[in-house]
Amino acid sequence: MNNEEFNNKIKEAQNLMNNREFTKAKEIANQAIENLILENSKEGEHTYYFANAIEFLVYINLNRDINIKWSNLLLNLAYNILGFVGVEENKYNDAIEYLNKAIEANPMDVSSILELAECYRALNRNEEFLNTMDNVYNFVISPEDLARYYRKLGFYYTEIGKYELSYAIYQVSLIFEKSDLAFNEMIYNKQQMNNDQYKLDMIEALNMLKDNNIPVGPKKEIVQILFGLYNDNGLKEKMNVIYNEIKRRLYIFTGDEQFKNTNN
Repeated sequence: MNNEEFNNKIKEAQNLMNNREFTKAKEIANQAIENLILENSKEGEHTYYFANAIEFLVYINLNRDINIKWSNLLLNLAYNILGFVGVEENKYNDAIEYLNKAIEANPMDVSSILELAECYRALNRNEEFLNTMDNVYNFVISPEDLARYYRKLGFYYTEIGKYELSYAIYQVSLIFEKSDLAFNEMIYNKQQMNNDQYKLDMIEALNMLKDNNIPVGPKKEIVQILFGLYNDNGLKEKMNVIYNEIKRRLYIFTGDEQFKNTNN
C-alpha cells in the first residue's frame, strides 16, 4: 500500500470514527497499518509525521535538529484513531499502547498526549496523569490546545473536590478559547461550593494557578520560537497563510497589537 492509498484509508476511518462507527473505523485503520510499506530513512535522519508546517518548524527549533524529515503520511492520525476508539470502548490499556505510537510518530501531537492523560485519569493512575499533563504543556503551540490543557486539568481538580482551583483554571482557559464547556463547569463548581455568587477576578485566578504550581500562559520558549518564525521574512513571503496563523497565535498568547491580523 502506497502513501496515497494509506492516507485515503485513514481519512475513511476518521470519517467513520466521527460518525461513531468505531468497529469499522478500527478495522480499516488496522488493515491500513498492516499493509503499509514505510520508506527507509537516510542514515542519521529521523522521519516524523507532523500534522502541519507549524508543528514541523517548532519541533526543529525546539530540538535544534535539521536532520528531520516530515512525511505527509497520516501514520500519526492512524494510531490516534485507534487510541480514541480504545478510549470509547473503555479499553484503556490498548488505547495507551496506540496513543504512545501516535506520539512516537508525531511528538507534537497534543491531542494524543491529552488522550493518553485521559486514559491514566480513567484508570485512577493520577501520578501518571499529572506527569503526562506536565509533558503536554511543553508542546502546546496554539491557544486552542492551551485551553484544552487547562480544561482537562480543571476537570481533574473538580473530580478530586478542589472546586475553587478548578473554577480558576477554567476561568483562565477562557483567555485562550471561549468554551461553553468551561462556562458550564464553572457553574457546576459554584454549585458544589454551595455559592452561586462565587467569582474571581482574573488576577485572583492567575495567582491561584501560580500558588498551585500550574503554568500560567504558554511556555516562554514556545512564544520565543513563534516570534522567531514571525521575524522570518522568507516565511512571510513564501508561506503567507502559515505566517498569518503564527501572528494569530502570538496575538492571543501575548495580547500584543503588533501581531493583530485584520481578520482577528
